[in-house]
Amino acid sequence: MRGECSAFNLQLFCEVAASGDHGIEQLALAIRLGALKQTTSAVLRDLTTVDHRGRPGPGYVQIEVNPDDRRSNIVRLTDAGKVLAGELFGARTDGAA
Repeated sequence: MRGECSAFNLQLFCEVAASGDHGIEQLALAIRLGALKQTTSAVLRDLTTVDHRGRPGPGYVQIEVNPDDRRSNIVRLTDAGKVLAGELFGARTDGAA
């Protein structure tokens, strides 16, 4: 989140961080944020290793096909995202209390 960051980007990052290691379904994330699927998708891509315009991104989140339902995606923090979450929130993001 270094550089340009909107309130929505931060809120999205917080929701993914709060989901712990098990992650959150991309559609559930959009619903929780009250956002369009397309908006959520674009912001998530901006936080992966390649943004939605094909430029290098920070690599804070990873998007994977849900192994239980291949029609949906699971979003999780990467190791870099966990480090950033620790810097921002001073708390663990690995699902442990």
